[in-house]
Amino acid sequence: MVKTFPNMVKKETLLEPPDLMFFQNHSSQTAALDYLISLESDIFIPTYDGNMAKVVEGHRRFLGFKKTILLNRRVLVDLVDQYNKMSSHLT
Repeated sequence: MVKTFPNMVKKETLLEPPDLMFFQNHSSQTAALDYLISLESDIFIPTYDGNMAKVVEGHRRFLGFKKTILLNRRVLVDLVDQYNKMSSHLT
């Protein structure tokens, strides 16, 4: 994943493991970290269409900057299925 997306940032790449341990068992604080990283990123691609993704998208729009990419999950599933079929034929 790093070779494909060298600038992908997540909390695990910003903080050292000892720093992350402080947030262990504190889901609301971990969610706050995710929110801030998503808000400040150049491009935001939510993996789940839940309330947090909608709030982040709205906040980013309100601030008037940065791109949000919403995936068409049906097309994505079809693409993954096609890839898996091609891969199984090659082996």
